[in-house]
Amino acid sequence: MKILGLKIVPVLVATVVVYALGYLIYAAVFNEQWMTWSGTTEEDFNAYKWRMALGWIMPLALALGIGHRLKQKQVTEMKTALKVGVYIALFLVLAGRLYAYVYGTEPWQLLALDSFHTLLTCTSAAAVLTLMKISED
Repeated sequence: MKILGLKIVPVLVATVVVYALGYLIYAAVFNEQWMTWSGTTEEDFNAYKWRMALGWIMPLALALGIGHRLKQKQVTEMKTALKVGVYIALFLVLAGRLYAYVYGTEPWQLLALDSFHTLLTCTSAAAVLTLMKISED
């Protein structure tokens, strides 16, 4: 079974990996720091907790986008896949993310944490998709 010309199982595995890494970084390891740096209180967070139900959309979109690019470039080597992940992280995701930092009031620590998360998830998704041969027929 395929979605957008990509095998669905690798896309779903990459989605789960990206989601799990986000949980590990933001909820398990850096939860208190993230709350402080983002200026979020427990009450604030609870008021918008319903948004967590939408949390699968970003990892799925990321896995689909990276998978599509890997397929376009016919990437089969891990080194090249990781370069694609870094490229997407730096020049697409983080470039867009910088708007909140440059034109907002958030501290640089939050930008650094988000940048680490983005680089880790984009390269991890690229690795999973390449290992699982995302576009091989």
